[in-house]
Amino acid sequence: MHKLWNLSVVTLMIAVVAGLALGLGGCTTSSTVDASPVRTELGKVAIVPFENLSSEPNAGLIVMKNMDSAFRKYTSLDIIDTNLMRQRLETFEGQYLAPVKIGEMLGVDSVITGSVTEYRYVYGAGEQPVVALTMQIISVKTGETLWSEQVSSTGNFSWIRESSLAEVAAQISMSLARNFKRVYSPLAAE
Repeated sequence: MHKLWNLSVVTLMIAVVAGLALGLGGCTTSSTVDASPVRTELGKVAIVPFENLSSEPNAGLIVMKNMDSAFRKYTSLDIIDTNLMRQRLETFEGQYLAPVKIGEMLGVDSVITGSVTEYRYVYGAGEQPVVALTMQIISVKTGETLWSEQVSSTGNFSWIRESSLAEVAAQISMSLARNFKRVYSPLAAE
């Protein structure tokens, strides 16, 4: 009986270690979203670099590129070419421009923008990537925020594989695009 109990304990320990190694914990995400439907036609949209409030120098640009890919994939928005947008704004690099001003300069109707507040690894039992950001869709004509969401996500860590910052940022971008797609239903032109 004692050998049977020892075998059970060893089996349980192996199962726990295997579960940790495979990263069964997953990643955690918290989100605050404006769930009200967006009934305004957005027209031409520019996705501009996000303000970088993190310690990672390129976080705002990385998030912008992820948002561009995700919104192109999951929505039917008329998004201007990112290279064209960057070319038109390159003389203002390093300067803060209000989203409405950027939209006017680019000749678009709406701007997707936001800020990256966290983009780093947290050290503890392992390295866990943490990304936190806010995103808004702003009307260039009125300056009104048409939709917004705040998201923070922590990737998983395992002894075999860990999430990277880029993977967590891409997951957040895809989630935001899918969330927006659920609430975007502009009224038909009358």
